[in-house]
Amino acid sequence: GTLGVDTNVFYTPTERQTDFTASGGPGLEIVRPLGSSSRIRLDGGLDYVYFLRTESQRRLNGHASGLVDLKGVKTDVVLEGRWARTYSRPNYEVNERVQQETTAARLFFKRTLSERFALTLSGDAQRVDTETTEYLGTDLGPFLTRDLARAGAELRMALSIKTQFVTGGEESWYRFPRARERDGRSTLAYGGLRTDATALISGQALAGMRWFALDSGKRRDLLYVNVEATWNVSPKTKLGGGYNRDMDYSAFGTSGATPTNRVEGAEAFFDKMLVRGLYLRLFGRMQRLS
Repeated sequence: GTLGVDTNVFYTPTERQTDFTASGGPGLEIVRPLGSSSRIRLDGGLDYVYFLRTESQRRLNGHASGLVDLKGVKTDVVLEGRWARTYSRPNYEVNERVQQETTAARLFFKRTLSERFALTLSGDAQRVDTETTEYLGTDLGPFLTRDLARAGAELRMALSIKTQFVTGGEESWYRFPRARERDGRSTLAYGGLRTDATALISGQALAGMRWFALDSGKRRDLLYVNVEATWNVSPKTKLGGGYNRDMDYSAFGTSGATPTNRVEGAEAFFDKMLVRGLYLRLFGRMQRLS
């Protein structure tokens, strides 16, 4: 896992507490090849989060997953299931670690239609269970326990060997078993360009709209942006960055509006391979919730 020093264990604005922290545990990964390119993978492990002085923040977590990846001449299919138990901040609204258990499944289908066109279909389902957590006088458990179902499609058109034009969309359904007033759905439509990982500048530039509505009728629409770019300066040096803009549920209840935040994030990074097996990464990130 990780070793480090946390200079603000409880995320407090004053009287910050510094502590040494580490995490780790046993794990096992099993990969079974199927033919030349397909495979089955099973992965699992335990992760103990340790704080030297702050005993209240110590937790035993774990994860498990199974994946079937089938690749044919023109068709690819991926089926995955996963489970994880975590103890961390659920988002930047909550300055406290929260115990959560996530169960999810994902299906991905890709079909090459011709030399230039390909179609992808995807679907996933997720359940997040959150323990009762009192924060600022509010029990976050009902607001952070939710079911999510999502279905999407994308059409890809090759403009060159390494560049594609893509257009797609997805429909998402949100259900909160302990806070039904938060139930809703959203529709996303987007388009843009995507380049191969071996291109001089690899990444994607996508933009579109997300339309969100609660079952009660309250609505909120938002401009969607997802830009990622990596300049492969040399085999040992990379420069890159990105910007994203989207919407997600708030960790708190609201009145008179949808319980959502506009989420914006920006990042810049520099990667340098120093010697074989050792590299340096410098980065800066900023996120804003509105």
